Amino acid sequence: MKNKISFYYFLIAIFIVSCSDNDDPDIVGVDDFSGTFRLSYVAGKDACTNSSSTKNSTSSENDLEIFPNGRFKRKIYSQNANNECVVEVILEGQITITHSRDKNPVGTVEYDDLEKTDKVWITKSVNGIHNELLLIAIENNVNVSYNYGRSD
Repeated sequence: MKNKISFYYFLIAIFIVSCSDNDDPDIVGVDDFSGTFRLSYVAGKDACTNSSSTKNSTSSENDLEIFPNGRFKRKIYSQNANNECVVEVILEGQITITHSRDKNPVGTVEYDDLEKTDKVWITKSVNGIHNELLLIAIENNVNVSYNYGRSD
């Protein structure tokens, strides 16, 4: 009888451990930040954007596309010889949320094929969806901020 009771305690202990939330806890404030985003402005350098450039500016609905697994594609614009803003390159990589500051997710942006890591700050979600994010990069020893707003 004593062995049976010990066996049941053992099973209960295994059940409690397997149901415990000791895995990586969710970061407070992280909701859905996947989708398509439009580049709205750049601070810290002259750039071809929708609103901050005196050059012929441009942006598209999918300047930044983030997939549910955190993978992304990001368009980088430059001015060509005809003073037109064109897509120079499309960067790909991974966004990883590392922590939250006042329910604003904060993380890193790692690029495929580049030895470069940027920071990302995502605004609080509205109805479970994040609508704006700020990508902070160091370019030529200057902090450059890229602001993106949801377009989907």
